[in-house]
Amino acid sequence: MMRAVTEGRGPEGLVLVHGWGFDHRVFAPWLPRLTQRWRVTRTDLPGHGGSAPLPADAGLEAWADAVRLAVPEDAIWVGWSLGALPLLAAAARGARPRALLLLAATPCFCQRDGWPYGLLREELDAMIGGLAEDARRTLRGFHALLGRAGAGDREALRPWRRRGPGPATALEPGLSLLRDTDLRGRLAAIDRPTTWLAGGRDPLVPDGAAKEAARAMPRARMAYHPEAGHLPFLTHPEWVAGHLHLLSQQCRP
Repeated sequence: MMRAVTEGRGPEGLVLVHGWGFDHRVFAPWLPRLTQRWRVTRTDLPGHGGSAPLPADAGLEAWADAVRLAVPEDAIWVGWSLGALPLLAAAARGARPRALLLLAATPCFCQRDGWPYGLLREELDAMIGGLAEDARRTLRGFHALLGRAGAGDREALRPWRRRGPGPATALEPGLSLLRDTDLRGRLAAIDRPTTWLAGGRDPLVPDGAAKEAARAMPRARMAYHPEAGHLPFLTHPEWVAGHLHLLSQQCRP
Protein backbone atom coordinates (compact mmCIF):
# COMPACT_ATOMS: atom_id res chain seq x y z
CA MET A 1 0.00 0.00 0.00
CA MET A 2 1.21 3.49 -0.82
CA ARG A 3 1.56 6.14 1.83
CA ALA A 4 -0.50 9.29 1.29
CA VAL A 5 -0.74 12.46 3.37
CA THR A 6 -3.56 15.01 2.96
CA GLU A 7 -3.40 18.60 4.24
CA GLY A 8 -5.30 21.81 3.68
CA ARG A 9 -8.97 22.70 3.81
CA GLY A 10 -9.48 24.22 0.41
CA PRO A 11 -12.49 23.20 -1.65
CA GLU A 12 -10.45 21.83 -4.56
CA GLY A 13 -8.42 18.63 -4.59
CA LEU A 14 -4.75 18.57 -5.58
CA VAL A 15 -2.48 15.53 -5.85
CA LEU A 16 1.34 15.82 -5.83
CA VAL A 17 3.48 12.88 -6.96
CA HIS A 18 7.26 13.13 -6.61
CA GLY A 19 10.18 11.99 -8.74
CA TRP A 20 12.78 9.25 -8.42
CA GLY A 21 14.90 9.14 -5.26
CA PHE A 22 12.66 11.56 -3.33
CA ASP A 23 9.38 11.23 -1.43
CA HIS A 24 6.35 13.36 -0.53
CA ARG A 25 8.47 15.64 1.68
CA VAL A 26 10.12 17.21 -1.36
CA PHE A 27 6.95 19.28 -1.85
CA ALA A 28 6.96 20.63 1.74
CA PRO A 29 8.47 24.06 0.90
CA TRP A 30 5.74 24.57 -1.71
CA LEU A 31 2.83 23.65 0.56
CA PRO A 32 2.22 27.09 2.17
CA ARG A 33 1.30 28.41 -1.29
CA LEU A 34 -1.23 25.64 -1.79
CA THR A 35 -3.04 24.62 1.37
CA GLN A 36 -5.17 27.76 1.70
CA ARG A 37 -6.87 27.02 -1.58
CA TRP A 38 -6.36 23.30 -2.08
CA ARG A 39 -6.90 20.04 -0.27
CA VAL A 40 -3.45 18.63 -1.02
CA THR A 41 -2.65 14.92 -1.12
CA ARG A 42 1.01 13.95 -1.35
CA THR A 43 1.92 10.33 -1.89
CA ASP A 44 5.10 8.25 -1.82
CA LEU A 45 5.78 6.20 -4.93
CA PRO A 46 6.47 2.46 -4.50
CA GLY A 47 9.81 1.86 -2.83
CA HIS A 48 10.13 5.50 -1.76
CA GLY A 49 9.52 7.09 1.63
CA GLY A 50 6.83 5.22 3.52
CA SER A 51 5.57 3.12 0.60
CA ALA A 52 6.62 -0.49 0.25
CA PRO A 53 8.06 -1.55 -3.10
CA LEU A 54 5.92 -3.45 -5.55
CA PRO A 55 7.11 -6.86 -6.77
CA ALA A 56 10.30 -6.62 -8.77
CA ASP A 57 8.55 -7.56 -12.00
CA ALA A 58 5.75 -4.97 -11.59
CA GLY A 59 5.58 -2.62 -14.55
CA LEU A 60 4.19 0.83 -15.10
CA GLU A 61 0.58 -0.35 -15.15
CA ALA A 62 0.96 -1.74 -11.62
CA TRP A 63 2.48 1.56 -10.50
CA ALA A 64 -0.41 3.42 -12.12
CA ASP A 65 -2.97 1.21 -10.37
CA ALA A 66 -1.22 1.72 -7.01
CA VAL A 67 -1.19 5.49 -7.40
CA ARG A 68 -4.80 5.57 -8.51
CA LEU A 69 -5.86 3.65 -5.40
CA ALA A 70 -3.92 6.00 -3.12
CA VAL A 71 -5.11 9.41 -4.35
CA PRO A 72 -8.45 11.10 -5.07
CA GLU A 73 -9.46 11.21 -8.72
CA ASP A 74 -11.57 14.37 -8.40
CA ALA A 75 -8.47 16.53 -8.24
CA ILE A 76 -5.78 18.12 -10.36
CA TRP A 77 -2.95 15.63 -10.60
CA VAL A 78 0.57 17.06 -10.49
CA GLY A 79 3.37 14.73 -11.53
CA TRP A 80 7.02 15.67 -11.24
CA SER A 81 9.57 13.76 -13.34
CA LEU A 82 9.07 10.02 -12.70
CA GLY A 83 5.83 10.87 -10.89
CA ALA A 84 4.27 11.94 -14.19
CA LEU A 85 4.54 8.47 -15.74
CA PRO A 86 2.01 6.57 -13.57
CA LEU A 87 -0.37 9.54 -13.76
CA LEU A 88 -0.20 9.56 -17.55
CA ALA A 89 -0.60 5.79 -17.69
CA ALA A 90 -3.65 5.94 -15.41
CA ALA A 91 -5.22 8.71 -17.49
CA ALA A 92 -4.57 6.77 -20.70
CA ARG A 93 -6.45 3.81 -19.16
CA GLY A 94 -9.54 5.82 -18.29
CA ALA A 95 -8.83 7.72 -15.07
CA ARG A 96 -10.45 11.15 -15.19
CA PRO A 97 -8.63 13.63 -12.96
CA ARG A 98 -9.83 17.19 -13.30
CA ALA A 99 -6.57 18.06 -15.05
CA LEU A 100 -2.88 17.17 -15.28
CA LEU A 101 0.09 19.43 -14.48
CA LEU A 102 3.37 17.77 -15.49
CA LEU A 103 6.61 19.25 -14.16
CA ALA A 104 10.01 18.54 -15.75
CA ALA A 105 8.36 15.49 -17.27
CA THR A 106 8.42 13.55 -20.50
CA PRO A 107 6.53 10.58 -21.92
CA CYS A 108 9.89 8.99 -22.77
CA PHE A 109 13.00 9.66 -20.67
CA CYS A 110 15.43 7.81 -22.96
CA GLN A 111 16.54 8.85 -26.40
CA ARG A 112 15.14 6.62 -29.15
CA ASP A 113 14.87 6.67 -32.91
CA GLY A 114 13.07 9.89 -33.78
CA TRP A 115 13.20 11.04 -30.15
CA PRO A 116 16.40 12.95 -29.29
CA TYR A 117 15.02 14.29 -26.00
CA GLY A 118 16.48 12.71 -22.89
CA LEU A 119 19.20 10.52 -21.47
CA LEU A 120 21.01 7.76 -23.27
CA ARG A 121 19.93 4.26 -22.29
CA GLU A 122 23.52 3.56 -21.29
CA GLU A 123 23.41 6.39 -18.75
CA LEU A 124 20.42 4.87 -16.96
CA ASP A 125 21.96 1.41 -17.18
CA ALA A 126 25.02 2.81 -15.41
CA MET A 127 22.85 4.33 -12.67
CA ILE A 128 21.05 1.02 -12.16
CA GLY A 129 24.36 -0.79 -11.89
CA GLY A 130 25.71 1.87 -9.55
CA LEU A 131 22.79 1.42 -7.16
CA ALA A 132 23.79 -2.16 -6.47
CA GLU A 133 27.42 -1.18 -5.90
CA ASP A 134 26.95 1.99 -3.85
CA ALA A 135 23.44 3.45 -3.56
CA ARG A 136 24.59 6.51 -1.60
CA ARG A 137 27.20 7.46 -4.18
CA THR A 138 24.73 6.93 -7.04
CA LEU A 139 22.12 9.15 -5.41
CA ARG A 140 24.76 11.77 -4.64
CA GLY A 141 25.76 11.79 -8.30
CA PHE A 142 22.13 12.20 -9.31
CA HIS A 143 21.76 15.19 -7.00
CA ALA A 144 24.93 16.69 -8.46
CA LEU A 145 23.45 16.33 -11.94
CA LEU A 146 20.25 18.12 -10.88
CA GLY A 147 22.32 20.82 -9.21
CA ARG A 148 23.95 21.80 -12.50
CA ALA A 149 20.88 23.92 -13.22
CA GLY A 150 22.01 26.59 -10.79
CA ALA A 151 22.57 27.75 -7.22
CA GLY A 152 18.86 27.69 -6.40
CA ASP A 153 18.64 24.04 -7.38
CA ARG A 154 21.68 23.14 -5.30
CA GLU A 155 20.21 24.92 -2.30
CA ALA A 156 16.87 23.13 -2.74
CA LEU A 157 18.71 19.78 -2.80
CA ARG A 158 20.72 20.46 0.36
CA PRO A 159 18.33 18.65 2.78
CA TRP A 160 18.25 15.61 0.50
CA ARG A 161 22.02 15.28 0.38
CA ARG A 162 22.00 14.67 4.13
CA ARG A 163 19.43 11.87 3.93
CA GLY A 164 20.50 8.31 3.34
CA PRO A 165 19.25 6.45 0.28
CA GLY A 166 16.57 3.82 0.48
CA PRO A 167 17.39 0.20 -0.31
CA ALA A 168 18.80 -0.26 -3.80
CA THR A 169 16.28 -3.03 -4.46
CA ALA A 170 13.46 -0.53 -3.80
CA LEU A 171 14.94 2.28 -5.91
CA GLU A 172 15.98 0.20 -8.93
CA PRO A 173 12.45 -0.39 -10.31
CA GLY A 174 11.88 3.36 -10.65
CA LEU A 175 15.04 3.75 -12.73
CA SER A 176 13.97 0.80 -14.85
CA LEU A 177 10.66 2.55 -15.53
CA LEU A 178 12.50 5.69 -16.58
CA ARG A 179 14.67 3.63 -18.91
CA ASP A 180 11.98 1.41 -20.43
CA THR A 181 8.80 3.51 -20.58
CA ASP A 182 7.62 5.10 -23.80
CA LEU A 183 4.14 6.60 -23.54
CA ARG A 184 4.24 8.66 -26.73
CA GLY A 185 1.77 6.41 -28.49
CA ARG A 186 -0.78 6.72 -25.69
CA LEU A 187 -0.90 10.48 -25.28
CA ALA A 188 -3.65 11.04 -27.84
CA ALA A 189 -6.02 8.99 -25.66
CA ILE A 190 -5.71 11.44 -22.74
CA ASP A 191 -8.43 14.08 -23.13
CA ARG A 192 -7.97 15.86 -19.81
CA PRO A 193 -6.81 19.51 -19.66
CA THR A 194 -3.05 19.26 -19.39
CA THR A 195 -0.12 21.63 -18.94
CA TRP A 196 3.50 20.59 -19.42
CA LEU A 197 6.05 22.86 -17.71
CA ALA A 198 9.62 22.79 -18.98
CA GLY A 199 12.79 24.62 -17.98
CA GLY A 200 15.65 25.83 -20.12
CA ARG A 201 18.22 24.69 -17.55
CA ASP A 202 16.82 21.20 -16.96
CA PRO A 203 19.77 18.77 -17.20
CA LEU A 204 17.53 15.71 -17.62
CA VAL A 205 14.54 16.66 -19.76
CA PRO A 206 14.98 18.95 -22.78
CA ASP A 207 12.09 21.31 -23.38
CA GLY A 208 11.52 19.70 -26.78
CA ALA A 209 10.05 16.67 -25.00
CA ALA A 210 7.28 18.77 -23.46
CA LYS A 211 6.61 20.53 -26.76
CA GLU A 212 6.18 17.26 -28.62
CA ALA A 213 4.09 15.72 -25.85
CA ALA A 214 1.73 18.69 -25.73
CA ARG A 215 1.28 18.56 -29.51
CA ALA A 216 0.28 14.89 -29.26
CA MET A 217 -2.54 15.50 -26.75
CA PRO A 218 -5.95 16.92 -27.65
CA ARG A 219 -6.23 19.36 -24.72
CA ALA A 220 -2.65 20.13 -23.76
CA ARG A 221 -0.39 23.15 -23.73
CA MET A 222 3.25 23.67 -22.87
CA ALA A 223 4.90 26.52 -20.94
CA TYR A 224 8.60 27.27 -20.72
CA HIS A 225 10.82 29.10 -18.24
CA PRO A 226 14.35 29.76 -19.50
CA GLU A 227 15.89 29.76 -16.00
CA ALA A 228 14.11 26.74 -14.49
CA GLY A 229 15.86 23.41 -13.99
CA HIS A 230 14.48 20.05 -12.89
CA LEU A 231 13.02 21.37 -9.62
CA PRO A 232 10.73 24.21 -10.79
CA PHE A 233 8.25 23.95 -7.91
CA LEU A 234 11.14 24.67 -5.51
CA THR A 235 13.18 27.19 -7.49
CA HIS A 236 10.31 28.98 -9.30
CA PRO A 237 7.25 28.23 -7.14
CA GLU A 238 5.26 31.31 -8.17
CA TRP A 239 5.63 30.44 -11.85
CA VAL A 240 4.42 26.88 -11.26
CA ALA A 241 1.59 28.01 -8.96
CA GLY A 242 0.47 30.52 -11.57
CA HIS A 243 0.07 27.79 -14.16
CA LEU A 244 -1.69 25.62 -11.61
CA HIS A 245 -4.26 28.38 -11.04
CA LEU A 246 -4.73 28.82 -14.79
CA LEU A 247 -5.29 25.11 -15.18
CA SER A 248 -7.82 25.14 -12.34
CA GLN A 249 -9.78 27.88 -14.06
CA GLN A 250 -9.65 25.99 -17.34
CA CYS A 251 -11.17 22.82 -15.91
CA ARG A 252 -13.98 24.41 -13.93
CA PRO A 253 -17.47 23.53 -15.19
